[in-house]
Amino acid sequence: MLKLIVKLFLTVLVYVGLEQLIELKTHGFCLSRIQSNDLPHQERWETPPLTPEGKAQVEHLLQQPFYLIGAGSECFAFLSEDGKTVIKFFKLDKLRPVYLHRGLFLEDYSDYAGTLSPREYSPPFFKKNVSRLLGIREFRLQRTFSSIHLAYNELKEYTGLIYLHLNPGEEFQKPLTLYDSCGIAHEIDLNRAKFVLQQCATPLIPHFETILTQGKIKEAKTCIDTLLELLLTRCQKGIADRDIVSRNFGYIGNKAIEIDTGSFSKMATMKEKWLYRQELLYATLDLREWLKKHSPELAKYLEEQVDERISS
Repeated sequence: MLKLIVKLFLTVLVYVGLEQLIELKTHGFCLSRIQSNDLPHQERWETPPLTPEGKAQVEHLLQQPFYLIGAGSECFAFLSEDGKTVIKFFKLDKLRPVYLHRGLFLEDYSDYAGTLSPREYSPPFFKKNVSRLLGIREFRLQRTFSSIHLAYNELKEYTGLIYLHLNPGEEFQKPLTLYDSCGIAHEIDLNRAKFVLQQCATPLIPHFETILTQGKIKEAKTCIDTLLELLLTRCQKGIADRDIVSRNFGYIGNKAIEIDTGSFSKMATMKEKWLYRQELLYATLDLREWLKKHSPELAKYLEEQVDERISS
């Protein structure tokens, strides 16, 4: 009996270990997680039609395959073969661990159930739990989609966004080829997918590491200026960011952008001096501390520029 228990325990242990290894290797990606048939057209997520030039650009970008490079809390990210463009597909599956954990035990968004997709039937004794699971999914999807829609319409220049597709359509004539971390090819119908195309940016700290290694102090100052311009512009538009950390910023050339566009919301008070002062100080904190160690001259320049913008 003891041997049987040990064998069962070891079997479970190996299974869990393999599952975690696969999760680590693939970032949890599978095609079914970015496909869903229960999210119909929403007028609020429509975007202006592309110009002929913009349409040609998007079609050209999507002729190449894309390769999985990572996953965030709400998206899987794939890099184009030429290394210049990222396509992000939203996680649409219903039984994500975060829904099970937070939805059932920590957060009750059951009022949102059925606001995006038809409310599913469930036996009376499961109704509350099903509503909480569906509710947190639809709350988080609405929050993410609203944020990216806002960024696309009002911060396109400062986020590197190229194209946003949140509603089903008939724009695309052929499927897109995606490669997962194991090198396995998958094809997806973009007409039924929800995704965003974005210019590929170099993360903030690695960008500064590169230009400082090359001794390009003048370019580094330009990078600081464009970062502060980005932050001030967003505040002046009355847009808040609930996840303002250095890893969410990057550079295309020496122009700063916000890479993560899933945490924006309208907040008129962001235009007030005390709030955007706080935003400038907090958003540049990591960079300021890094520069103090690697370039005191630039750290001083950053502090001076922040003070100047706050006082003006």
